[in-house]
Amino acid sequence: MMDASTTADTAITDSPTPQQLPSPLPQTAKAALKSKIELLNQSIKSIQQLRQIPPLLLKPPLKKPLTPSRPIPPPPQLLPWQQTNATHHFEQFRAIHDQILSEPVQQALAVARDSEKTDSSDLTVNARRETRKRRRPPSPSSPQPYVSTTTPNPSMFPPPSDSDPDPLKADQLAQFIRDFNRANDAKLHIWLRSRSAPKDELPIVVRFTLPDILTAYITLNYTPPHRTTLVTESVSMFAPREQATPQSQSEFTVYQILSQQISKMIQSCPSVPFQTLMSLLSSYDVLFSARCVKCKRVLPSEGYIPAVARSWATSPEMLEGAQEAKWIAFHVGCQQP
Repeated sequence: MMDASTTADTAITDSPTPQQLPSPLPQTAKAALKSKIELLNQSIKSIQQLRQIPPLLLKPPLKKPLTPSRPIPPPPQLLPWQQTNATHHFEQFRAIHDQILSEPVQQALAVARDSEKTDSSDLTVNARRETRKRRRPPSPSSPQPYVSTTTPNPSMFPPPSDSDPDPLKADQLAQFIRDFNRANDAKLHIWLRSRSAPKDELPIVVRFTLPDILTAYITLNYTPPHRTTLVTESVSMFAPREQATPQSQSEFTVYQILSQQISKMIQSCPSVPFQTLMSLLSSYDVLFSARCVKCKRVLPSEGYIPAVARSWATSPEMLEGAQEAKWIAFHVGCQQP
């Protein structure tokens, strides 16, 4: 009859055991593996020493790989003054060649190749080299990647609202010119290169005239999608009595700078309606008498250019008592932040 202790021992012995971990490598196998790794590390260091050899001594390149049956060819004949350094480099190259083709290194390379084919999951980048790269600060003379710091300029025209007119279409231009000329002192006319030129030829050039103040040539074109809505391509400003064409430039600095200001505003909002552009140009009826809102002067303290810049004002402090929003005048230097 079996006692309780015997029964318990039997149960413990007969119970299934969990799967055991693989036994570690024997000390001899571990030492052999360590020896092969050290041998490969030494070979890598030796190969890196080849970078110190002048490339000229390694030319011409060999068409066939080096093998034990095909050793490295003898060095070429050198002049006496070249033999000291060149002989040392050739001897170093031959020693590295013999080391790589030696049987222990070839066996270590074969073991490494077989190990990579079996399992390459633990192969990663050189962590030591990556860490060294992160720690190394960038050189001040190193070229830095280009990072664009330009931001789109906000529109210099009034913000869109429900009361804005619809964009002017090509078939509405003639009627708009007639209505504008009846209601304003400024006048609009379609400019043609010759009397025989068709009026609907692209681009359309409209001449805007403020008597005794300025003449502006406005080049209009169609938008690509539907080719019906007119958009402003360019504006050229001239003195009222200048004999000029839309493609030329004024002889006076005031009108040159004025052209630049208008072009800058159009670039901030290329789709600005033609009606809004007319309200902007009409505000130059006081070009030579308007005071700058910032410095309160007609002419700046430096130079003789009047307040050619314009800004749409809605705040009470900028309107100076006016009840409705309007265009206000700035000198170019006063408008810049």
